[in-house]
Amino acid sequence: MQSLFEIKRKIKTIEGIKKVVKATSLIANTRLQNIFSKFNPLKIYSDSLYSCCSDIYKHFNPFVLQEKCPLFTKRKTLKLLMIVFTSDKGLCGSYNTKVIDRISSESKNFIKIGRKLHFISFGRFAKDFLSKANREVIKSYSAITLANFETLSNEIACFCFDSFLSKLYDEIYVVYNSHEKNNVIMSKILPMDFSESTEKNFAENTIFRKSDFEVDNNDISIIRNIFEKFFRFNISKVMIDSLAKEYFERMLAMQQSTKNAEELIDDLILKYNKIRQFRITREMLEIISSAEALK
Repeated sequence: MQSLFEIKRKIKTIEGIKKVVKATSLIANTRLQNIFSKFNPLKIYSDSLYSCCSDIYKHFNPFVLQEKCPLFTKRKTLKLLMIVFTSDKGLCGSYNTKVIDRISSESKNFIKIGRKLHFISFGRFAKDFLSKANREVIKSYSAITLANFETLSNEIACFCFDSFLSKLYDEIYVVYNSHEKNNVIMSKILPMDFSESTEKNFAENTIFRKSDFEVDNNDISIIRNIFEKFFRFNISKVMIDSLAKEYFERMLAMQQSTKNAEELIDDLILKYNKIRQFRITREMLEIISSAEALK
């Protein structure tokens, strides 16, 4: 049987842990709100820009667009670049595990069909996994934060542009845990393709609405700039979406840990009171027995 001192020490230890995890949950919640203040306007703008790009895409023959705008150029797929987003720290539930599992399965499938893979990793978990799996990591960054995501998104966008246009890679993907979709997303960002959105719109609308602009096929430099702008904003959106999911999962994990700590403390307090009551009862019986023996 445990001593009362040992149980009190456990209760005190768990109460200390409870304070830490509760504070971590509050910090994650505060940072999540800060992220939403940036993510919501970015999402609205990105969605509007996507709709605009989708409308523009409908005006062009896909083959003409591939010729005029290199970001749409489709080549024989041999070399792939995958950009993976994880965190530097744990205590965020299955946030990192889901991304790593997706990367593990997808990379094996690509290798089986003869694709050559390169990776850019964000966060310690992606870096450690790719290193242990002997994958070729060409760039490695620390996890995304609110302070650095704008700088890093511009850097990654420029690198993707240069790598794709110089034919260093035939396709570029992002893999991240999305707060918006509540799932791990693996999305091809280059070459760009709006055909799915076009098909969806035709399926939803029998009579397609007429756009309020015309496109000069001989000079689409402005159109090309719009697509490039969308690509840059899409990278930023992916990063901030991944960061929001990290803090959301950390907040939930710490809230569950706080609840578990409270339940464990209640169980220990009940156990402490039972042992204490048992000892008091035993001492009272001993006193009564001694008094009866003296009669």
